[in-house]
Amino acid sequence: MADYYRGQVNERSRIVAPLLENLSQASSEPSHEEKLALEELRSSVRDCINLLPFETRRLLYLKYWKDMTYEQIGKILGISERSVEGKLYRAKQVLSKTLTKKV
Repeated sequence: MADYYRGQVNERSRIVAPLLENLSQASSEPSHEEKLALEELRSSVRDCINLLPFETRRLLYLKYWKDMTYEQIGKILGISERSVEGKLYRAKQVLSKTLTKKV
């Protein structure tokens, strides 16, 4: 059984290794089309975030833009770390649904 899985890993690595080499040799500068697609994606995400309620936006901002811990966010908002964790979970769910509807 171990030989089978070892063989599968070796077989797959023949496919993955060249792909990784090609990616590493690719230009680090995105093409014009990639830049446009990224800007469109950023704009869509920004629009979706702006549709969220203020408290939800604030929570996402503190966590993902300010890179704060649950403890730090809890102190700012005056709530427990566990409450911050739950609110962030729900905020991500709402953002996910908003993004899905937008697409």
